[in-house]
Amino acid sequence: MSFLAEQQEAQADAPAKTFSLKTLIILASVFLLEGAAISAVFIFSGGPDPVEAKQAQADELAKLEEPTTLLVVQEKFPNLRTGMTVLYETEVFITVKRKHAAKIESKIEQLSAQLRQDIGTFIRKADPAHLSEPTFATLRRQIHAALDERLGRDEASGESYVLEVVIPKVIPFSADG
Repeated sequence: MSFLAEQQEAQADAPAKTFSLKTLIILASVFLLEGAAISAVFIFSGGPDPVEAKQAQADELAKLEEPTTLLVVQEKFPNLRTGMTVLYETEVFITVKRKHAAKIESKIEQLSAQLRQDIGTFIRKADPAHLSEPTFATLRRQIHAALDERLGRDEASGESYVLEVVIPKVIPFSADG
């Protein structure tokens, strides 16, 4: 017998491993019932909830929390601590939350004379080394404390309205001839 004949005889002796038509019909009906059940659940549950976008409101609230800068004083103040009169051209800004900006701006206008006096006093009394600090840390700290006292604190949170004191310019000019 040839090799080919032996192979055909072995295949004929082996039982057929194919699905019968009955098995295929049962599987198809199970899948169809499962699909119908899932579809029925979605249809009768009313579908998904409607989507509401609230991002615009969140953006508006976030904008109110953003910092904004307000001018407090822009003036020349004298200092006599070195024995010579030195005028310091000074600009002082503060950073506040946008939601407090209008209120603080109006308080700055109302208290402008007192704020100029406070800042002028700090510069007149300042040691020249404090006025030449790279970050004006001492002067900023003194001005921040005075502004907290004059402008008050947020009633709701108890925090200072002033987030930061910014001093971009303290330029000395000799006033003595």
